[in-house]
Amino acid sequence: MTNQSPLDNVESWRECFESPSIRRLFSGLESFRWWLREHREKLTHQGVLFKHRGQWHVIRPDFDQAVIRIMQDQTLTTLPHGMDELAQAA
Repeated sequence: MTNQSPLDNVESWRECFESPSIRRLFSGLESFRWWLREHREKLTHQGVLFKHRGQWHVIRPDFDQAVIRIMQDQTLTTLPHGMDELAQAA
């Protein structure tokens, strides 16, 4: 059994982008960077994004859950339009 430190869950935002699960959601590094800027306040309040020595870091897997929550909230705000598209596609 290994003793994993909570610090093992800390990654730079660039390291985070290299994971397949994050790359699946964002078309490129700049897209991910823009998304982080747009949601920085929410992510820092949720305690999953912080700045240390001038560099932004994320805490995983909590960061991943926060990304899902934010995207779900965004979906709910556009749901009536999104539901029309789903109905037309059926």
